[in-house]
Amino acid sequence: MRLHFLHPKSWYIELLAASGLLGMMMSITGAYWDIGWHFDYGRDTFWSPPHLLIYGSTMLAAVFFTLNFAIALIHDLRHKDHALFILILFGLASVGLIFLSAPIDELWHRLFGIDVQIMSLPHLMLLFGGIAGGMMIMAILRYHALHARHRFLLETILIPCFFGGALAGMILVFGESEFTTLPLWHPVQSRPLWVYPVFSLLFALLVFMAVKYASNLQWSATITLLAYVFLRALPMINNYLWGMESMPIVPPFLLIFFAIALSLALVLKPKTHVHSHLHWPPKSDRIKA
Repeated sequence: MRLHFLHPKSWYIELLAASGLLGMMMSITGAYWDIGWHFDYGRDTFWSPPHLLIYGSTMLAAVFFTLNFAIALIHDLRHKDHALFILILFGLASVGLIFLSAPIDELWHRLFGIDVQIMSLPHLMLLFGGIAGGMMIMAILRYHALHARHRFLLETILIPCFFGGALAGMILVFGESEFTTLPLWHPVQSRPLWVYPVFSLLFALLVFMAVKYASNLQWSATITLLAYVFLRALPMINNYLWGMESMPIVPPFLLIFFAIALSLALVLKPKTHVHSHLHWPPKSDRIKA
């Protein structure tokens, strides 16, 4: 019996979600490790341990997005579930953007020197690709949950978790400000002090509002915050165990983030989705007796 691409037993979707979660953990840890590595040791080679961790997470995503793409072709999703097929294509494109940032980053350093700012073209490509990849996995999970006969708690909870990864990636744009060892010569020292806190709060509000729209859980914003806290704790543990002097600080806005998430949970009630009009499995995939 051939399983439909959206069947709950579609293990390839579950593996894609698992790879996305592991990839978020690896990439956020690697990114903060890389910032601290620059501060403590300078920039040595492209093959530094933080870079290997970051691009290792990308390889993981590439494998499972490619697997989903292959299975999508087998199940002819271009015609049966065109929207889902497009999401997979965008996922592959996000992975490609991350891989493209690697040679550009090497060229960038050759042209402009160390240039350890996160706000450079290759670094922003890397961040945008990572966030976009996580959002594509989240969208695939959401599509899966909405088009199934039953709501699946695992996928429902995972959706806010991926938003937590998006929040961590967005705030990472100003990641140098989260290190007390930021050198005095660093260009970020000339950045206005209000930039980091204001944009962090704006990012949090945007992400919490978005997850309330994407998820039907009343406490989705709170789960997103917990996922963010977990992801931000990983690089602190990693850098400590590595014996580095440069460690990211505890996010200074956690109480404000919690107040925003709690307020949204109490004010914005989840909508009740009706799935009675959906047929499972789709008529085209039912086995004739």
